Amino acid sequence: MRNRKNQGFTLVEILIVVVILGILAAIVVPQFTNASQSATVSSIESQLQTVRGQLELFRIQEAPHSYPDLINDQWDTMLDPNGDGDQEDGYLQEEPVNPWTGTSLVAAAEDAGPPATGWVWVSPDFTAAYFDEDTRTLQDIQ
Repeated sequence: MRNRKNQGFTLVEILIVVVILGILAAIVVPQFTNASQSATVSSIESQLQTVRGQLELFRIQEAPHSYPDLINDQWDTMLDPNGDGDQEDGYLQEEPVNPWTGTSLVAAAEDAGPPATGWVWVSPDFTAAYFDEDTRTLQDIQ
């Protein structure tokens, strides 16, 4: 048997390992990307459902047949409806954050309808996603 002084991996063995790792990465990375996007969609759908329910509760309790003026007040009306600084009586615990932009800005849109009937979230490509009190899923606003 031949005794080698310098033991280690050959170039061929290293290349085989690199190729195998490359193949595994090509298979796994797209799955993580899709999972991330799916989580974002689930997050916004959940927030839309929460906002819709709380808007309806506001309409019933605070101002019959009227929704809060989110355009002028942003989320303040929903967080502290009495304006006393006590958010315990609020309809939302915190401002809903758009997972695509990381913001919770409410903006008016040209085709959003009468004031206080719809809201706009902005997607990453800066196209507006309008939703109103009847919006239940992300597909409803696309």
